[in-house]
Amino acid sequence: MLSPIKSIFVLSVAATALSAAPIVVPRSGKAGPPMLLGTSVMTDDQNKIVKSIGFSHSQTDSDHLTVNETAPGIWDWSQADAGLAAMKKARMRWQYFPHLHWAPEWYQKTDAFVPSIGLRSKRKLAAMSIWSPDIVRWFDHGYAALAKHYGPTNIYAIYLGVHGDFGETIFPMGWHPDEKKRFAKDAVPIADFWCGDEHAKKDFRKFARSKYRTIGKLNVAWATHFSDFGEMDYPPAAYDKTVSVIKTAQSRRHWLDFIEWYYESMTRFTGDVCRIARHHFPDALLELPVGGGSEDLMYGQDTTAIPKIAKKYDVHIRSTHGGFQPFAQNYAGMLKKIATPCKFYNVPHWLEPPGAITPDGEVSRIMEAVSCGNFGFWDWGANPLTAADTFRAYTNFLTRETPVVDVALFFPTTDHRLHPNQIFPQRLQSVGAELRDVMDFDMVDEQLISEGALKNYRALVWIEGRIVEKEAVEKVARWIKRGGLLLVCETNAIETVEGERVEKLIGGGVRVKCDTGAKRQCAQMIRDGLSQRMKSSANNFEFDRKFDGVYTTLLRNGELILHNSTDQTRTNRIGDRMVILPPKSLRSAVVSDK
Repeated sequence: MLSPIKSIFVLSVAATALSAAPIVVPRSGKAGPPMLLGTSVMTDDQNKIVKSIGFSHSQTDSDHLTVNETAPGIWDWSQADAGLAAMKKARMRWQYFPHLHWAPEWYQKTDAFVPSIGLRSKRKLAAMSIWSPDIVRWFDHGYAALAKHYGPTNIYAIYLGVHGDFGETIFPMGWHPDEKKRFAKDAVPIADFWCGDEHAKKDFRKFARSKYRTIGKLNVAWATHFSDFGEMDYPPAAYDKTVSVIKTAQSRRHWLDFIEWYYESMTRFTGDVCRIARHHFPDALLELPVGGGSEDLMYGQDTTAIPKIAKKYDVHIRSTHGGFQPFAQNYAGMLKKIATPCKFYNVPHWLEPPGAITPDGEVSRIMEAVSCGNFGFWDWGANPLTAADTFRAYTNFLTRETPVVDVALFFPTTDHRLHPNQIFPQRLQSVGAELRDVMDFDMVDEQLISEGALKNYRALVWIEGRIVEKEAVEKVARWIKRGGLLLVCETNAIETVEGERVEKLIGGGVRVKCDTGAKRQCAQMIRDGLSQRMKSSANNFEFDRKFDGVYTTLLRNGELILHNSTDQTRTNRIGDRMVILPPKSLRSAVVSDK
């Protein structure tokens, strides 16, 4: 359990308003070490500006849709060399982002090339299949060439390009703007399951054989009639985009096994990339781009398993969701879905925006970073140039902290996967966004629960999800017996994949009947239910009682960080003092023993 902060307060508030001049808003508490700040390589003058506001290293991207090996053994490093030279001139460190999975034209003509093939569309991409027998050798070949050219000292950090449209730990999304222009002028970009090649199908059969051992046991589990493993196929819904929900217990298991295999395949390949890069660059800072914008099943990105595999190779996670949505919606979506497993597995976490961010947006991004306990902060170069005064004003807030979080929201992994067209559990995000206005929280899925993550929380809030794996339910039941508080908002009966009622297994918990359309009311009921049962000043919601667009995060050092996301000045009472928060601002208050 996280250690509580006692209930006798002495408040110190930093209430200096921002002015036109670049000033620094002071912190009230003892801050942790500074976050690392990274950006992209720009012109000499621009590089000087970002360095002056605290950015230490900049990144050069290779071409996202090909490899700069122009012919076998012939590499064109000119673009990368220019980035390195610019960083040396700026006296900054250099990061490189290689993309090896989109094969160059000469490699596509060889017998070794296996394209990614859409299961539904039959479309072939120039991106290599992750099940290609040659892909691991190919990546090793690319990293060996990179290490040979730059040696052990020139590259400070590497952003590990894995797969997909932009090098993230996902399958292609099917809409890269240059992919159609360069490779498929007549094709209609389409999302798909990119497992249509024979090597993928062979691997799926291997997965099924390993799990079930005999075709008879598999047929019972799936309600199928395959004569042998060679005849076995993906579930019908994998081929049919009109299926919106998997209903029966037997079809559930066939589908869930397929999704598990699809996700595990990308996780395994991501681990291969981490291993190869760490072998060739034993001392470099390595980061994985975890992105995609949603939990779309077609992306195949297991945002819990990937931080776990990253830990094995001392690799950081860089989530591409910084400022992706307004603060609360972002927090109750992909942000905490990724940040929480990083926290559990003790993996350094960074945030990167998907594009342009305004100066006001950067204030929210800094709050995101502090609230997630970030190790680093990455930004596209144009953003810190536009918001230079914002970074100067809040430079003292860009520190590595440990938030105090006693409440976790339940991410319904199984239920979500049983809805093929759902990109994120909508009620979880909408109610969670309202709830963030009055409390901080993490987000745990079934895998984290199965691995014991609930030991770090006093309360679990189950907002949605009717179907769950039995193992996770049993873990919740044991946690309740040890004193954990379960608060369930789901109005319908909850059952396991096999159809067993969960109430019989859990035997405890508090039910809150929330109107499915009243997200604010539901959030208020959750807050009241937790507040009545969790009496401790360690609870973030003891300091944040109003739905007012002001978000707070309590830190282990006894400091409360407040973010006014609105266009209006807000006044909040904390203890016996009033805190004045200008529009779009951050402020700091200390809550400590006298």
